Amino acid sequence: MPLRRDQHTYPHTLHGRAGETLVVPYLGSAAEPLRDELSLLELREDSYLADRFHTLAIKDGMLQLRNLPAGDYELRIKHLNVTIRVRS
Repeated sequence: MPLRRDQHTYPHTLHGRAGETLVVPYLGSAAEPLRDELSLLELREDSYLADRFHTLAIKDGMLQLRNLPAGDYELRIKHLNVTIRVRS
């Protein structure tokens, strides 16, 4: 019987307070975030305002979003084709 791949159901929206660390499971194998796997963009209305990739970290199997200013963001986990709206 073949082994199954790791799987997780991600939320459509992730809420947190500005400055706190938000986390979602990371199912990849990289020790640090890679741009070809992940992106985090700040949104203003329906337009992208800023690249916030530098706030991402990987620790203990979790993807961390650290020290985000108040606002709306779009987190993309590219290899899983997952998009999460983030509000802080």
